[in-house]
Amino acid sequence: MRKKCIPFLVVALILMTVTTVISAQGAGWTIRLRGISINPNDSSSAIDGTGSKIAVDSAVVPELDFTYKFNERFGIELILATSRHDLTTSGGLIGGISAGSVRVLPPTLTFQYYFYNGPRFCPYIGLGLNYTRFYSYDLSTALRYAGATGVEFKNSFDVAGQIGTDVYLDKHWLVNFDVKYIRISTDATIDTIYGPLDPVSVDINPWVFGFGVGYRF
Repeated sequence: MRKKCIPFLVVALILMTVTTVISAQGAGWTIRLRGISINPNDSSSAIDGTGSKIAVDSAVVPELDFTYKFNERFGIELILATSRHDLTTSGGLIGGISAGSVRVLPPTLTFQYYFYNGPRFCPYIGLGLNYTRFYSYDLSTALRYAGATGVEFKNSFDVAGQIGTDVYLDKHWLVNFDVKYIRISTDATIDTIYGPLDPVSVDINPWVFGFGVGYRF
C-alpha cells in the first residue's frame, strides 16, 4: 500500500511545485514617482454661531509609491505623499475670509487587481484603506482678529479606490496614469478666547489624478 501511494505523492508534489511557480510569475517590486493633483470634493457643517462653512483648496505635489505584485493578477500598493491646503470660509457672517492652512499626511494602502497583462499596457483597479493625519495648522490673521486662537483636526481613517495603468517602455521602465478617490473626513474644533466652539464636520473626499514614471525590478 505504501509503494502504491508513492506515485500519488510524487504527482501531488509536482502539482504543488508547478502551482507555486505559476503563482509567482510576474511577482516583483515596482517603484513609481508621480506628480498628483489633489482636488477636494468638499463640504462641511456650519461654524458655530456664524452659518459659515469651510472650503478646502486643491494642491499639486509629488507622490512616491511602492507596489509589490504577488503574481500577474494581484498586487498591493503603498502610496506616500504630503500636501498643504489653504482653508477659506463661505457664506454666513464670516464668509469669504481665510481660515488658515493645514498640512495632511495621507498614507494609503490599496489591494490591486490587474485585469490585463499585455506586453505594453497593464491596467488595474484597486481598493484599500487611507489614514490621514492633519498637522502644522497655520492660523490666519482674519480668524485671529475674529477671536480664534487655533484649530484642532481629528485624524481620518476610511476607504480609498483607484484605477490606472502602467505603460511599459521596456523591461524595467514605465509611465503610469492613475486616478484615486479617497474618503477623508475630519472634525475641526476652533479654539477661541472664550473656549472651544462646537466641532465643524468637514468632508474632503478628494479626487487624486496622477501621472509619473516607474521602475520595475
